[in-house]
Amino acid sequence: LRPRKPVMSNETVLTEVIFRSTARERRGGRAAQKRRAESGAPSERGARLIEDPEVCEMEEASEGESDSELKLPEEYRPETDVLPHEMEVTLTDLPFSLHPLHIGAMSTSIDGSIISQRGAMKREERQHGGVLKMGARIFEAATAEEFMRDNPPPQLRKLYAERQYQVRVHVYRARQLTPRINGSLPQPFLKVFNDVDISHQFNTRDKPVGDTLEPDFWVSFELGAVLPGQSRLHVEIWDYSVFGDSLIGGTTIDLDDRLFSEQWKAMQRSGSLPKETRVLSNGASSREQGIVILRVEIIEKKFGELIPMIPLQPPAVARFELRLVVWGASDIMMKDGISGQADIFVTVQPRGTTNYAKQSTDVHVSSTGEADFNYRMVWPLFLPDKSPRLFVQIWDFDLIGANDAVGEAQLSLHRLYDRALRKQTSVSSEQKVECTHPAFPGTQALVFLTIEVLPIAEALRKPVGKGRDKPNQHPYLPPPMRPQFFDALGVDLNIFNPFSQLRKVLVVLFVVVIVVVAAAVGVVVGLGLV
Repeated sequence: LRPRKPVMSNETVLTEVIFRSTARERRGGRAAQKRRAESGAPSERGARLIEDPEVCEMEEASEGESDSELKLPEEYRPETDVLPHEMEVTLTDLPFSLHPLHIGAMSTSIDGSIISQRGAMKREERQHGGVLKMGARIFEAATAEEFMRDNPPPQLRKLYAERQYQVRVHVYRARQLTPRINGSLPQPFLKVFNDVDISHQFNTRDKPVGDTLEPDFWVSFELGAVLPGQSRLHVEIWDYSVFGDSLIGGTTIDLDDRLFSEQWKAMQRSGSLPKETRVLSNGASSREQGIVILRVEIIEKKFGELIPMIPLQPPAVARFELRLVVWGASDIMMKDGISGQADIFVTVQPRGTTNYAKQSTDVHVSSTGEADFNYRMVWPLFLPDKSPRLFVQIWDFDLIGANDAVGEAQLSLHRLYDRALRKQTSVSSEQKVECTHPAFPGTQALVFLTIEVLPIAEALRKPVGKGRDKPNQHPYLPPPMRPQFFDALGVDLNIFNPFSQLRKVLVVLFVVVIVVVAAAVGVVVGLGLV
């Protein structure tokens, strides 16, 4: 049962914050730009000025089974072999230390100023000249002879003899990328190379992943490399533009560190090389530009020719259908203090890998705190989905000007989607959604929903219409009980209905006849004629 109608008041009102506005937002730092780009929600009037509400977990009703009793199909299970950092953090036997080289040997003059052997040169003007890769041992002089006898220096020319290798780079995805300067979403693509030669450079510029800060690439590259030598593997993410591509960020992997690490070689031999998470950087900024998740294999060419690379394939997706019924709303706080009424409607938008189209109910006019809808919404769905959530907003319709926001909420759909994947049948959940507004304290409205996820085969067997259109089934949605428009004005249009007036006349005549008959009977009795 719904609670009683609320007291239509909001005595404590905080500083007003607008959900939607036509005003241009002043551009802030990169963090603010990122938040603006990630929100991406279509608006009633223009750019959104506030962050989305916090995502809340759904109220789950028990269906006689626990999540532990049902297992996801293997292709949908969460990844457990991803390092949360670079591989170099895990390896404890890195063979070399790296030291950057610069053109222009530096020395200090008597007055402390920096000069160069090639002439005066400021430190910040020095040019990068490469990387010195070296290893060093320190031991006591007193035991040097004994140490050298027990630990003879390696035959470096033989140990580090150049060989041809095949480097296989598997890039899964990137996350937390930075938006463009104007706050819009980038169009990311990959560049992978380990040499200036064009034959050692690959990119995915012709394989767009859309406008996103969290691209899924699922792509593999195979590069030739002479090692030691061509050991600097660069993985970069660029932003595509018809006016010129720009670098978002990149990471550099030293292949020699892995090739000459016994720990790394043991992992590769056992087939247990994990994915690693690498930070993206850009020389134009001191801030991190995001992360990329990848895996690298290094195989000697003669063996690589016998074992072809297996390219990455994106995980299989399953087709489902999302159905949602908005039954109604209660405890609606009125923002119009004059009439104490509102014309209420609800919008819903599923979000995740794809921000689906926003759908809206019809309008319940002249609400005094409650609204009835009995309105169905339907979306096609592809699972699994990342960060799935449901964005619910309740509005006061205005014929002139922008609609007034009453409240909003976000629900996590992760558990419901996982249950649907586990069971491979329809699952549903009834929800009482508490909507809030950043400018007003407390709950501003309660919205009553039923959310259902069906496999596409089951959805085709049980067709439904949107709203209350045919086929109106699964379940049947009756017309909502609502006041008429003129009811709110106190006008009775039945005065223009002849049948209604005739009914009233007949009722009056019947009452008159009863009274006359009763009076006549009384007179007769009084005269003693009976």
